Amino acid sequence: MNKSKQLLVFIFLFFTGTDCIYAQTLKAYLSAGENATEKSKYAEAIEYYGKALEFETEDLSIYFKMAEACRQYKDYERAAAWYGKVVIGDKNNRFPIALFRYAEMKKYLGMYEESGRIFERYVTTHATDTSYFGVKARKEVVDCKLAIEIAKKKPSAVFNNAGTPVNTVYSDFGANLVGDTVLYYSSLRFKYETTKKEDEYYVSRMLMANTAKTKSATPIPLSILFNDAPTHNCNVAFSPDYKLMVFTRCSQSEEFSLDCEMYLSKWEDGKWGKPNKLSTEVNLEGFTSTQPAIEARGADGYSLYFVSNRPGGKGKLDIWKSEFNAALQFSPAANLGEPINTFDDEMTPFFDTPNQTLYFSSYGHTGLGGMDIFKSVKANGTFSLPENLGPGYNTSVNDVYFTLNRDNKSGTLSSNRIGSMFIRSKTCCYDIYYYNITPTDSVEVIKRHHRCGCCTRKNTCHCS
Repeated sequence: MNKSKQLLVFIFLFFTGTDCIYAQTLKAYLSAGENATEKSKYAEAIEYYGKALEFETEDLSIYFKMAEACRQYKDYERAAAWYGKVVIGDKNNRFPIALFRYAEMKKYLGMYEESGRIFERYVTTHATDTSYFGVKARKEVVDCKLAIEIAKKKPSAVFNNAGTPVNTVYSDFGANLVGDTVLYYSSLRFKYETTKKEDEYYVSRMLMANTAKTKSATPIPLSILFNDAPTHNCNVAFSPDYKLMVFTRCSQSEEFSLDCEMYLSKWEDGKWGKPNKLSTEVNLEGFTSTQPAIEARGADGYSLYFVSNRPGGKGKLDIWKSEFNAALQFSPAANLGEPINTFDDEMTPFFDTPNQTLYFSSYGHTGLGGMDIFKSVKANGTFSLPENLGPGYNTSVNDVYFTLNRDNKSGTLSSNRIGSMFIRSKTCCYDIYYYNITPTDSVEVIKRHHRCGCCTRKNTCHCS
C-alpha cells in the first residue's frame, strides 16, 4: 500500500473512530441521566445531562430532559431557563408540556404577572385540553392575579430558620414540639449503604432534640424500633395528650417509587412501646398512606387525618379521616371531600383540637406558588372554606408541615424557601422554621383565626 493510500485509510479510521466514540459517549451520558432520573437521583441526572450538552448543544430533547431534572430537583431558576429554551426552539410543538412547566417555574420564582401570561398562552394554544394540565392552567390564569394581591399582605408572624444542628443541607421536615422542650422531626441526611455503591440511597430517619425553640441540642435518632434501617421513617404525629404516636414508614420498590404505611405506638411505663402497623381501614394495599395528624374527641376517642392516593379521592393526594377508639379499632377511611380536597394535591394536615381547626398544605387552592398552607375551622362536622395563611407562612415555593404550639402564638413549618440550607440549588431542600405571631397583633390574629377560620401517589414520603 503506497503512502497516499495509507494516509487515506488512517484519516478514514481516525475520523470514523472519533465519530463512534463521540456517539457512544453522548449516548452513555444520556443513558446515565435517564437511569438516574428513574431512580429519583435528580442531582446526578443534571450532571449527566450537562455532560451530554457539551457534545450536543442544540438538541431540544436534551434541553427538555435537563429542564425536567432541574424541576424535580427543585432548582426552579435553572428549570425555567431550560424550559424557556425548549419553548423558543420548539417550532413543531414536540414538547407541548414545556410551555406549562415554563409558566409553573415562573410562578415558583414569584414572577406572577409573567407566569399568568404564559399560562394564558398555554390555554390559548391548548383550548381543547381537558387533562390536569388544561384544568390547572385555566385556574392559574386567575390565581396568578390573586397571588399578586395575597403577596401584598403584611406577615402576621416572625419566622426564623431553626438552624444547625436541627437543619442540614439535606431535607429536614415535619417538626412537632412536645411539652415545649422536645422537638421531634424527620431528616433525609442518612445514607443507606448496599452491596452495590450505585444502589445506595438516602433515607429519612426520625430524630428528637431538646430545644429552647431557638437553640437545640444535638439531635438523636429514635431507636431501631422506629427507624427501620432500609426504609424511610418520618412524619411523626402525636395525640393532643401525647399518649399516642403515629408515623410513616415507606419502602423503596423496584420501580423506585415509595409505598408508605402508617404505624402507631403507645406511651406506656415512661417510654414509647413497639409500633404496630395500622389496620387495612387505614393502610390500603397498593396505595400510599402517610402524613398523619390526630384529633382528640373526648370519650368518643380520636380521629386520624392522613394523606393518601387511594381510589375515591377528589384529585391526586387527598386528606382522609378514620375515627378510632381506645381499643384502636379504626373505621373505614373517608375522604374529607370539598371544600378541603381539590383536583390537585392536599397534604401535611395538622389538627388543632382545642380550636377545632385543620391546617394543611395544597397545590389546588389559590396560593403564592408551590404548596401553600391553609386553615379551615370545623363546626358541627363541617369544614369552612380554606383560607390562605398569607405571606411569611407562605412563599412562592413549597410551605408544608404547619404546626401550632399550645400557647397559640408559635409553632413550626417546613419550607424550601430561599434561606434554607442546600447542596447545589438554593431551593432544593427543606428546612424547619419557627414562627412567632407578632406580639402587637397576636391577640387579634388569634381571635380572628379561631372566630372565622381565616387566615405520597406513590413517590411521596415527605414532600419531595
